[in-house]
Amino acid sequence: MKGYETAFDICDKVNTDEKIKENNLLIYPGGWKEDFFDIIIKDFEEYDDNVKYACEKVKETIEEYDDWTFIKEAYDEKTNQVEIHSKRM
Repeated sequence: MKGYETAFDICDKVNTDEKIKENNLLIYPGGWKEDFFDIIIKDFEEYDDNVKYACEKVKETIEEYDDWTFIKEAYDEKTNQVEIHSKRM
């Protein structure tokens, strides 16, 4: 699976989670290449346990895909969003 296909598939799966839906978190692919993608989590007031839960769900879902691995998570205070990066290994 290419980066964009994998990123969209992961977002579709994660966005069905009840806790994520209850908290109205916006989770979507932010960018991709053949062997890389990032997923963005935003629309939250503060970086709290609900956002951390969503980050863990994304990372767990990434690990379900053969050849793809989580590489880093970054919270940007200026934009108030989290980016989760993954790479094909």
